[in-house]
Amino acid sequence: MKSWMTVEDAAKRVGKSTDTIYRWARGGHIRILNGLIPEAQLLKTEKMMRQRKGRPRALESEPAKPITELEERAMLIYARRLWDQLPELERARLRLAASIAIGGGGES
Repeated sequence: MKSWMTVEDAAKRVGKSTDTIYRWARGGHIRILNGLIPEAQLLKTEKMMRQRKGRPRALESEPAKPITELEERAMLIYARRLWDQLPELERARLRLAASIAIGGGGES
C-alpha cells in the first residue's frame, strides 16, 4: 500500500515550503486529494525539479495519473485517523496554553 502524507509533512520531507507543494500541484506535477499526497509521487516530482535548471516554465512530465479507488480509500482511512486524533491534540494545546498562562512555561 502506498504511503500518504499531508501537505505540511510533504513539504518537510523534501525541504520545501507548502506553497511550493501547492505550486507543483497546480502545475500538474503532483495530485493532492483531501489534503494528502502519495509519497512516491512527491519524491519523483522533487527529483525532477531538482534536476531542472532555472525556473520551470511548462510541464515537462506527464500529468499526475488519476487516483485509483483503492488509493482514494487508503487516503480516506488515513484522513479519518488524523481527524480522530484532533480532540486529543486540541486538549494538549489547551493544556499547554493554560500552563503558559499561569507561568508554567509549558513544562509538564
